[in-house]
Amino acid sequence: MSAIMVLSAMFLAIGGLLLRMENLVPILLTFSTIGTIILILAVAHFVNLGKKWSIHAGLALGIISIIFNFSQPTHIDAILHPLMNAQFMVLVASEVLGFFLLPAAYIIIYISKYRAIFRKD
Repeated sequence: MSAIMVLSAMFLAIGGLLLRMENLVPILLTFSTIGTIILILAVAHFVNLGKKWSIHAGLALGIISIIFNFSQPTHIDAILHPLMNAQFMVLVASEVLGFFLLPAAYIIIYISKYRAIFRKD
């Protein structure tokens, strides 16, 4: 599960770097992306160590990532943009993987491993 988080952070770093290199986002957004990456990597480290609180925190981060990014019109517009050059395709791929697919994979694995939490006796 920690590998999923590391991959997600990696794709966020790729997207953030490309956006910063092209000066497409304000510097504050770049710093918030760096902070998010550090948070994800820190939680992934503790997930790797098997700390229960971090496994649950990873679930919360995954849910927040999906909900927050579905609520951002710029993220949805980028995904639905019909004309893409190679660089834009890399940005969209990193967005979809880092913000949606990998967090969804973490949630699915979490539910499959910890489904006893969701069972009613």
